[in-house]
Amino acid sequence: MVAFAAGRTLELDRTAQTVRLLNPDGLVELSVRITPNGPVLSFGAGSLELIQAGTLRLDVNKLEIRTREGMDLETSGSVRERIGGDHQIHCAGEVRLEAGTATVVAHSGDLRLDSCEDVRIEGERVLVNC
Repeated sequence: MVAFAAGRTLELDRTAQTVRLLNPDGLVELSVRITPNGPVLSFGAGSLELIQAGTLRLDVNKLEIRTREGMDLETSGSVRERIGGDHQIHCAGEVRLEAGTATVVAHSGDLRLDSCEDVRIEGERVLVNC
């Protein structure tokens, strides 16, 4: 075990093949665990900031993101999604799409609008089968 001036300690667990950084209360702030598939990094306190002038690329088999208070995504550029399978959105509240122009295209199969209440189409002109 190595002690730091700020009250943090560095601990090596050879049996678990893990290095841990503990805060003054003994809680794990950072751990590096060596597994057969490579190292696993775990952060247990504070915040994680990645500031990169270039590209940040994540190339993984599966990505899971969970938040407790919300999520903001902001870009000055464009966003493109390429999805090889289905895309489902489940929202307990309102879903709103705003754009300069919006297009919905179904290349094969039906396009359906289902509502338990009214369906409104508002526009200067509503064109059907044109």
